[in-house]
Amino acid sequence: MSYNVLMFKWFNYVWMIIFLTFFFSLAKPVSANVLFRTGDIVDARNVTAGESGWSKTVKAKNLDEIEFRVFVENIGDTKSPDVRVRIGFALDPGNTLTNRIHLGVWSAPEATGTVDIQVDDDTAQKLVYVPGKSVKYGGGCDGCAVSDNIATAYGAYVGAVNPQEKVEVRFRAQVTNRQVNRVLGAATTPTPTPTTKPNTGNTTSNSSSGGTGGAAVAGTTPKTGFTDPIWMRTLVWLVIGSAGVGFRQVARKLSTIEA
Repeated sequence: MSYNVLMFKWFNYVWMIIFLTFFFSLAKPVSANVLFRTGDIVDARNVTAGESGWSKTVKAKNLDEIEFRVFVENIGDTKSPDVRVRIGFALDPGNTLTNRIHLGVWSAPEATGTVDIQVDDDTAQKLVYVPGKSVKYGGGCDGCAVSDNIATAYGAYVGAVNPQEKVEVRFRAQVTNRQVNRVLGAATTPTPTPTTKPNTGNTTSNSSSGGTGGAAVAGTTPKTGFTDPIWMRTLVWLVIGSAGVGFRQVARKLSTIEA
């Protein structure tokens, strides 16, 4: 093997080592220590009944309107951009409706909390989101409108939350036994009143267990830039492709010399 071919191979090896070292140094989390309080972050009240206080368990009847209050509290030391909030209403009709709130940032663990609505009615009920009544307090807002996406799987953005800052989000839902549109919870044509025995509870309708308590925190590591999975996958494939091109050039060079 000639000196030029040997140097060319070593150049490719060194280049790959430098590139991989640079890549993995950038792939480290760029924004750590963002912590959201979890568990005891949501409560509610029955506005139809004229309640002024808030509770983790609210009693209601058919057609009552319930107001929910969610606290987005960053107890870490790093600003969290683009925080989302979404509500997961109990999926099945019942007399005890356990509803789960989710908040956090993309590509990071979510903080969660639950609140129960106990319905005093012979017919199994569900909750229907009331559009146009979601608002935000804090973070430079005093009743700013929040998107109705809060009632979808996508969630609604409530903006950035600074370290040690608390933002309050409120929205409403109505107790009903009507058929609903699951996208935004819009009520449609009423269905006949069921005559079967109502479901006495559906605490397992949502996709995980209850909150972890007010003292617990959910650690989030917002992954932006090179820490985003799609960037990492793209760079990995670029490295593999570049290495393949380099080895092909070496092989072509060797075949030319041998010929």
